[in-house]
Amino acid sequence: MRTTSVIVGLCITLMTSSQLAFAAKHPCTGDELPLVSQDQVIHAVECELEGKVVKIEKTEEPVGYLKARVLLDDGRVKSVLVDSETGEIDKSNE
Repeated sequence: MRTTSVIVGLCITLMTSSQLAFAAKHPCTGDELPLVSQDQVIHAVECELEGKVVKIEKTEEPVGYLKARVLLDDGRVKSVLVDSETGEIDKSNE
């Protein structure tokens, strides 16, 4: 009985540590997901679009998104919706 408990405990430990080792990361910045700060979201947007976020604000709809205005290298300003947990840019309006 004691051996079974030890084996089960080891299995749980291995499963937990392997999940931590393979935590999802943002593809451009390498930050662990979910993104937990607005600075991480800004970094993700700037990395993906190769521009500078000049304004960012929460949206009422869709919930969980931020609206970012990004100054692109060619001088254009682009507005995008960004998932606040993954940093993924919503491409449905392009």
